[in-house]
Amino acid sequence: MKSLVGYFGLILAFLFSCTGQAEGQRTGGRGTDCTQIKTRSPQASSGVYAVQPPGVKKPFMVYCEMRADGGWMVFQRRSGQAVSFNRKWAEYKNGFGDVTKDHWLGLEKVSSVTKDKTKKWTLRVDLWDHEGGTAFAEYHDFRLGDEDTAFKLHVDKYSGNAGVIMRLLIGDFFTAL
Repeated sequence: MKSLVGYFGLILAFLFSCTGQAEGQRTGGRGTDCTQIKTRSPQASSGVYAVQPPGVKKPFMVYCEMRADGGWMVFQRRSGQAVSFNRKWAEYKNGFGDVTKDHWLGLEKVSSVTKDKTKKWTLRVDLWDHEGGTAFAEYHDFRLGDEDTAFKLHVDKYSGNAGVIMRLLIGDFFTAL
């Protein structure tokens, strides 16, 4: 992944998933998050689903990446210049783009999903370059604060093969918001 240093040639996806979630919480015919959808329907395929976290009045659409290790909610996908990520605060707060393509889900939505501190969320960043290289990083105990904390990022233990550049990318990206 030589092109990681100048990450303009990268395809980037930020995903998060929960471990140890009880299946009990249900909101109508939808799940509270992608992990719950995958748990209830192990054969579910990747795609767009309506989720409604506890305390959220209106469900919203997310892209769920269904993998063998669970359902992962994609909160950012960036594959090129088709969607500008040079945005104002309100757009990062509320989200933009098309959840099936390049998009930013929105700080309020991600915060609403991760605010339950009894659940342990994992942030996963997948990187692909145009030369066929791949890398990933996982950060355990991921959550975002609410608007009162300016959506403060909390992550714990790192694992993966993206190396130090990932720490710089994550730090620069969330600091720029």
